[in-house]
Amino acid sequence: MNKKNDKKVPYAFLQYVKRNWFVICLCIVAAVVMWGLILKNENPDRVKTITNVQPVFQGEADLLSRQLVVVGDRKEVLPPLSVKVTTDLLNYAKLDEKDITASVDLRKIGGTGEYELSISATSSIGTVMKVIPDTITVTVDKFNSKTVPVEITTSKSMRKGLEKGEIEVSKDSITIEGAYSIINSIVKAYYDVDLSNVKESLNESVSLTLLDADNNAVSTNEIYGEVPSVKINMPVYSYKELEFDIKGCFVNDDLLNQNYEIVSYYTVPENVKVLSSDKESLDDLKDIKLKGKIDLTGAKSNITRKMEFSLSDDFWLEEDIKSVEVHVIINEKQVEKTFAQVPIIISGENKDYEYSYIVRSVDVTIKCGISLANEIERDDIKLFASVKDIEPSNEECYAPIKYELSGNIDKTEVFVSLSYEKIKFLVISKADN
Repeated sequence: MNKKNDKKVPYAFLQYVKRNWFVICLCIVAAVVMWGLILKNENPDRVKTITNVQPVFQGEADLLSRQLVVVGDRKEVLPPLSVKVTTDLLNYAKLDEKDITASVDLRKIGGTGEYELSISATSSIGTVMKVIPDTITVTVDKFNSKTVPVEITTSKSMRKGLEKGEIEVSKDSITIEGAYSIINSIVKAYYDVDLSNVKESLNESVSLTLLDADNNAVSTNEIYGEVPSVKINMPVYSYKELEFDIKGCFVNDDLLNQNYEIVSYYTVPENVKVLSSDKESLDDLKDIKLKGKIDLTGAKSNITRKMEFSLSDDFWLEEDIKSVEVHVIINEKQVEKTFAQVPIIISGENKDYEYSYIVRSVDVTIKCGISLANEIERDDIKLFASVKDIEPSNEECYAPIKYELSGNIDKTEVFVSLSYEKIKFLVISKADN
């Protein structure tokens, strides 16, 4: 009986809710509104903790007028605080760190040394209950001013095809101010230009790094005033290695002595570095034109001549040169002449051996100037081979062929080649027969 009633109660309740859902919702809304009105009338206080409140110094100008300063980076000396504030419920949500003012009073400081100072805070909304932490320790030093040199350096290499000009700096020294212990340690202000990142001329202000005697960086947050900077101007030019147009100054090169030819030509220096601020014009420049002409009519010896060159105003050289030495190498035409089957003089034969020569003569080809080739005859060439110390064998034997030219022939001007470099022969012992 009890179990049946237990099942009917939830069912009856659900049926009631379904029939009167509007009345129930209206009651809930009325209850919420009534509770809000009660809170508005009562408006109870709540405590809210505000973090990241940045304190400031009070009386710093007065301290500075007495030639005293606080030592250190402001961010480290005055770290963010937490402040507990009591405020009514209506203002609780909108209260944040912008409504809090926290300060440290420096006006009671009398000289250099270390001081523990209280941090005070006020709020435009509510009442400050507690500051965490409520004290800070500061070090006070004498105020100092110092002039240090500015040093601009470069590192790494510029991209291929680019060259930097001379760096101009707006000032060669700067004046820095701050705590004596910090300012006195600084010996120079420094900036390094990373050339690998430079694509065009620089004309900009750069922030300097302060260095001590050991080249350690000193934080600019520890000095008074703005971060020291200078303006640098570094022109950047395109460059190209170019040769001189030697052939363009030749005249009558087809009227050279008929037995002679131009072997080569070059300048000293062979090429120069040409710079320009107009990259497109530089790309179009293929070589450098020489002033003047070289007449080759009937020439049969080397020519050396000092010649000037010209460039338009858009281009200039890295080195200050106005002329180059032009060298034209002229040699007698080279010809080949072949002497067929020149006999080889054999030496070193052993009387106890029998020799059977497969190669006993070779073709000799000489290459030299026409006039020398006309002078060399077959009898001027002698071929030699030595078979000494070669023992009998069932296999073919070889011996290198050497040549000699007549004593009146300049051997340095003659190239000799043989149709065979070695003689080939068989050698057996007579005793074996």
